[in-house]
Amino acid sequence: MKKIIFSLVIYKQKLEDILPLLLSIKNFNSLYKKKYDIFLSIYDNTNKFSRFNSNNFEFLEMSVSYFHNPNNIGFGKANNYNFYRNNTNSDDIFI
Repeated sequence: MKKIIFSLVIYKQKLEDILPLLLSIKNFNSLYKKKYDIFLSIYDNTNKFSRFNSNNFEFLEMSVSYFHNPNNIGFGKANNYNFYRNNTNSDDIFI
């Protein structure tokens, strides 16, 4: 089965700020889950402390990995981290 990774890098956004995007990814997953293994990888560059945990994303009904780094490594490096953390043999990655 083909593998698709959605990479989301956030910085200070609240859950309600990214909710429309998350719901769109959920909709994509519900339409194509028989054809693809779909993963969402979230990298949080926000300083101080982790604002989310895996329970925040259960409503998506898909595999979600969340990583928080209080040191802002930047958009590009964070997307690379999401990609390699979720295996490089994916067919597509959406950033």
